[in-house]
Formats: sequence, structure tokens, C-alpha cells
Amino acid sequence: MIKRGLVFVVLSGALPFACGPSDMGGDIDEENVFDVATEASASDDKADHAGAIRVTLGTSTSLRAGKRGTVRFDVRDAAGAAVTKYDVEHTKLFHLIIVARDLSYFTHIHPTHNGKGRFSVSWTPAAKGDDYHLFAQFKPTGAALRTLKFDLKISGDTTRAPTPIAADTSSMVVNGKNMLMGQAPSGGYRVGAQKVQFMVHDAQTGALATNLGTFLGAKAHIIAIKANAQGSVFRHGHDMGSAGSGGGGHGGHGGHGGSTSGAATATNGMLSFDINFPSPGIYRLWVQYRRGSSNVTQFVTLSVRP
Repeated sequence: MIKRGLVFVVLSGALPFACGPSDMGGDIDEENVFDVATEASASDDKADHAGAIRVTLGTSTSLRAGKRGTVRFDVRDAAGAAVTKYDVEHTKLFHLIIVARDLSYFTHIHPTHNGKGRFSVSWTPAAKGDDYHLFAQFKPTGAALRTLKFDLKISGDTTRAPTPIAADTSSMVVNGKNMLMGQAPSGGYRVGAQKVQFMVHDAQTGALATNLGTFLGAKAHIIAIKANAQGSVFRHGHDMGSAGSGGGGHGGHGGHGGSTSGAATATNGMLSFDINFPSPGIYRLWVQYRRGSSNVTQFVTLSVRP
């Protein structure tokens, strides 16, 4: 079943990822995005008054815990006509981020457009029933970028108990052949503007990675969600740095920022993001990059102090 979604305010100027002039903005804000769904309709509708866009989320009846099904989004204008033209953002027309409510699950997938205003994608939820936040990101041609949040309850034979989340006790994250080393500032992370950097090493040799490539049109993507905040603080940022240069910031999908400081080059193994943490608490950050012929996703969990 689809659960009624709630919309949360993210105050401007207090964003977990803040971009420079090339930021493409688009906060989740209850003044322009509201929930008109009902349980009986089995769909979530979000309407954006500024651009008169309505998005309806639906799922196939086969979508259950551990069972593949389809997630679809129908995008229409104020008159009810399908919105059919979109701009490509980081090589895709539509980015869909799905996380479990307790942030123990993450996927970044890309629904395809049928040319008639419908985006669809196959998805297999985790094996046990759970509550998920879905962040849909897209840009209709000639309109502002959108980030819309939906809440989706996936039923199953059993329901997973929420997993408590805590900050990492180590700055090192190993995933297969890849070791991600956090470069925390002296004194740790604080509310406000911070530079978050990572070094990518080979997990077997310990050597700094020299074969970082391009992931979805950027050197790296980073997605951050504040824990225990019901998905109200969400940003999707990018490191657009190019080899041998300082690299400039570059925007992406609505509802997320992420200025870059150009550190993720093909030779030095560093990923760098300028981040503005809006409030103290625990944040989970998923870092996505390409190394050699493989796409890599690793996450870190940070504590941000006042």
C-alpha cells in the first residue's frame, strides 16, 4: 500500500549541501509542495503551485517486500495534461532516490519516460516489510527543477524493526576493493559551512586510487539525509572537479545542492564537497563514484555538533 506522504520544511540558508552560483536549488517546502493523497486512491499526489505540476506516485500490485514490482510517476500540468518534455540532468531525465526510514537501505535508480508523462522503473524492496522515503528529482523543460518526497509503506510477511543509527567510530569504510577514508576537519563537523573530503584507496594495497572515472556526469555524487528527521533534510550534491583543475561547482537536480571544490580528479583519488549542515545531529552520507569499470556506493555516518 502507499502511505500518505508528509511534507517537511527545509529553511533556505540552512541546507546540508549549499552550492555556489551554479546551484540549481529547489527546496522541499510546504508552501509549494503539498500532499493531496488519500489512502483510498492508492497514490500520492504532489502539486507544485509555482510551476503548476502534479505528480502521482503509483505501484504495481506485485510490489511487496522481496518481490520485484514497478514504481511509476505520472506528471501533469494544472490543466491535467501530461508533461512530456524534460531536460537531462546528469545524464538522466529522472533520478529516484529510495531510502528506508531508518536509512539502513539506499538505492539510486532512474525511471524511464514513455514520452507521455509517465516515468516507470522496476524495483525490488528489501526482504522484510518497511517504510521508505522516495525522492523524485526531474526538470520539466522550461520549468524549475523539482524534488518531491513521497512516503511508501511496503508490506511483507514480516516487518523489519528499525535499526538505531549512530555516527561512525572510524574514518575508514571498506567495500570490496575500495577503501574510503574520511578527512574530517580538526574538531569534527559543526553546524554551518564545512568541507567534507574523502580519499579513495585500493583496499588490498592501501595505495591511493588513480583510476577514478565519471559517474552520472560528475566525478562523484553525494546524497545526505539527516537521521530521525523523516526525510526532511535531503540534499544531492556533486563533485564536478576535472583533472588538473580546481573545478567549479555545478548544479543538479532540484531539492539538493552540492557545490564542488574540484578535488575528484582521475589521478589523485580525492573527492571533495562543500557542505552547509543546517542543524546538529546524525547525518548519513552516501558517496557514489566510478573506479575503473565499476560504479561504487559507500556510506559514512557523521555527527554534527552545534
